[in-house]
Amino acid sequence: MKKTVFSIFLFFIGYLNAQIHIRYNQLGYQKDERLYFIVMSEKDISKEKYSISTHNNIVLETAELGKSISGVSAHTPFGFNYEIILNTNWKIGEYKLTAGGQNIQFKIQDQPYSFLTSEILRQFRVQRSGSKEAINHGMSHKGDKRCLIFRRKTKENNSWEALDTLPQYVDMLGGWYDAGDYIKFTLTTAYSSYLMLLAYEYNPNLFKYIKYSKTTNYDIVDEAIWGLDWLMKTYPNEREFIIQVAGHKDHQQGKRMPEFDEQNGHRE
Repeated sequence: MKKTVFSIFLFFIGYLNAQIHIRYNQLGYQKDERLYFIVMSEKDISKEKYSISTHNNIVLETAELGKSISGVSAHTPFGFNYEIILNTNWKIGEYKLTAGGQNIQFKIQDQPYSFLTSEILRQFRVQRSGSKEAINHGMSHKGDKRCLIFRRKTKENNSWEALDTLPQYVDMLGGWYDAGDYIKFTLTTAYSSYLMLLAYEYNPNLFKYIKYSKTTNYDIVDEAIWGLDWLMKTYPNEREFIIQVAGHKDHQQGKRMPEFDEQNGHRE
């Protein structure tokens, strides 16, 4: 009986502790940016205090958590949610936040996301079409160098037909595959190229490395140029604008590597 009561007691203590969770950036916070934390609870803990310490030394101790900013919602599964926002000028290092009896460890770093950028750019290198420098697959869809042009007969998007007058073909070799298929879209290529250049302009020091690039350009610049070079082909003349390479037939081919696609050489 005592063992049973003791087990129930431990479960009850664990249950109470489990009612408070702290949502925070587990990868780390950028130096010189604000720190955001959300303390979530199933009960009102507005009177609770929070503190931040490092190496067991308190570096910040405040008054109460204050008023809950939200109840249960699509983004907040708990009834009470408290926001902690701390200003900049924090030193690089490891810290501990204590709030509502819960502790979390967090880091402040110079470039907390630096290890992720090369992996993101690797994905674009995998998605390359018509490139000997693609990874995880061979040279693919060389037939895109001669794509048959389709035009809409009407303004409706289901009225496409092959062009029967010269020039019937256009060079659309290159670019990136859009997702899990081998269709290439002008819109997503332009958007991706723009965001790469914007990211590099915003924080160039984060991208000053060469891991996959075969040129003297940094990876992010080399990849953006790959997208831009393909976009230049989307204007074969003053009257034409190419919005897409390959159509619905792409989804009917099943699983295959891009270099073994039966649609190669027949893509519209």
